[in-house]
Amino acid sequence: MHSFEKKSRLHIALCALSLLAACASDPIGSEAPQPVGEPSQETAATGRLRVKFKQGEVPERIIETRSGLQTGSEPLDRAIAALGVTRMQRVFPPAGRFEARTRRAGLDRWYDVWFDSLRSVTRATLDLSRLEGIECVEPVYAIRCIGPERAVAAPLPAATRTASLPFDDPGLAKQWHYSNDGSMPDAVAGADINLFRAWEVTAGSNDVVVAVVDGGIDYAHEDLVGNVGNWAELYGEEGVDDDGNGYVDDIYGWNFIYSSAYPMGSNRITPVEHGTHVAGTIAAENGNGIGVCGVAGGRGGHSGVRVISCQMFTENRNDNGDEIVALKYGADA
Repeated sequence: MHSFEKKSRLHIALCALSLLAACASDPIGSEAPQPVGEPSQETAATGRLRVKFKQGEVPERIIETRSGLQTGSEPLDRAIAALGVTRMQRVFPPAGRFEARTRRAGLDRWYDVWFDSLRSVTRATLDLSRLEGIECVEPVYAIRCIGPERAVAAPLPAATRTASLPFDDPGLAKQWHYSNDGSMPDAVAGADINLFRAWEVTAGSNDVVVAVVDGGIDYAHEDLVGNVGNWAELYGEEGVDDDGNGYVDDIYGWNFIYSSAYPMGSNRITPVEHGTHVAGTIAAENGNGIGVCGVAGGRGGHSGVRVISCQMFTENRNDNGDEIVALKYGADA
């Protein structure tokens, strides 16, 4: 089989398993609330809009002055002054070696606009939409975690090493969703993803990078260490964008939760149980005699896929990141 076909099958499997990850009963992390976007005016972020400029109408400069922001466009300057705009920045930051294709896709024309939070989002949207150089204006919706703090799974038999299993990881015996023989309580034989057969084709390749858009990954976890990270930055020079993607020192990925201290996010990944759980389902090291198996965790020696963390939330429900930017970052990776 050609390597392209193998990778295509692997990508399909990983997409499916990302959906199943929250249901897996492996011990790498445990169930936690998942972020859910609710597109309604009630969840639109106050004082913030997302604007797309028409081709050739992107501000050449954005200068902060005592009287407000200046862009060089008189109509735009009047509008943002009336709205009390305090900040404007590209949604998708300059992408280094990926900047050319970013511009071809028109992603450089998207800007976030922060304005007086006392003003109506609907009114601000109408005011900006009337400007000649604006193609579209959208609210920025908040993402919040819903559901119980923690799901309680039914007790399962103790994990043991079984010679008949493909790998010696003790938790594999509990990962019924990989291969279900019906021997566990309430189990239905065949209700699985038939992973053991898939492993006969491939168990993963470290040429493949999977972006986990979720809570932060515990990159030091004993069953993930060595499988999380951006090699160019990990072995590169501190303070330098070694891989040329526009992000400096994104060794384990990027934290897309913006704050006043980190208006463009940061490389500080905060481990979260759910994000670690998802990463483990994808890339836990296979055949190391500890923990569980990853769908694409390789055949030992860190031969499986690598994951990078696109952090969207922490254990604090008030923290939420920008999933659109995270997806673009993952695509570039």
